[in-house]
Amino acid sequence: MRKYWIVGFIPFILIFLVTWLPQINGPHVWFGSPSLFLWVTLVSSVGVSGVLAYFEYTRKDLDEDGSEA
Repeated sequence: MRKYWIVGFIPFILIFLVTWLPQINGPHVWFGSPSLFLWVTLVSSVGVSGVLAYFEYTRKDLDEDGSEA
């Protein structure tokens, strides 16, 4: 159960780290949007999608009462 918490926090840690990178968090404009907005959107969408795919493929099928099938 602990590995699920660690894997689940990866996108949040990456988003926190992205905001502290001076190459990304600056007065830059990409495609008319601030660069930080685009990076956070990219990191969060890819990261959350990856974590959800990991959870989907590693989960065990459980019955309604919570026991394994």
